[in-house]
Amino acid sequence: MMPKRVGPAQQHGIKRAQEGRPKDADTSEPEVPKRTNPWDDPDFADARYDMRRFGEMGAGAMDKIWDGDGLGNGNHKPSSTEPGKTLFPPGTTKAQVEAWFKSIATNPDSRPQARAHGDGWRVTGTRDGITCVVILDKDGSISGGFPLSGEGVTTNPPA
Repeated sequence: MMPKRVGPAQQHGIKRAQEGRPKDADTSEPEVPKRTNPWDDPDFADARYDMRRFGEMGAGAMDKIWDGDGLGNGNHKPSSTEPGKTLFPPGTTKAQVEAWFKSIATNPDSRPQARAHGDGWRVTGTRDGITCVVILDKDGSISGGFPLSGEGVTTNPPA
């Protein structure tokens, strides 16, 4: 005779019994809502169609984000002393920031916002506890970004 198989529902009941819950107790768990990617909204279908480089780093973008461009843009590395800049936490690497920005660009935590003059998008997201803004050009490539908040994120005093 073959042993009787125990299905997931029965396993759940067995687990509840082992935890000392009565047989007639409510054993339902609240369903966790599935998070959807804001880019999947039909409102962005045309924009996504034009994004040939969606989620890729634009030419020189990571260097600008990390070291600055000499024009007051970027320079958010942890050791930056430029006045008014928000800095990534100490110990953060350039590779980590690039991975966060690519992830946020392609799957932001909130609805993408069109940039002024229709030349791209601004998205936000939190990765490893650090909330960042990522700027995308119209072709979908990442052209900039900066940390907003999170443990270890600091802002240099103004000049």
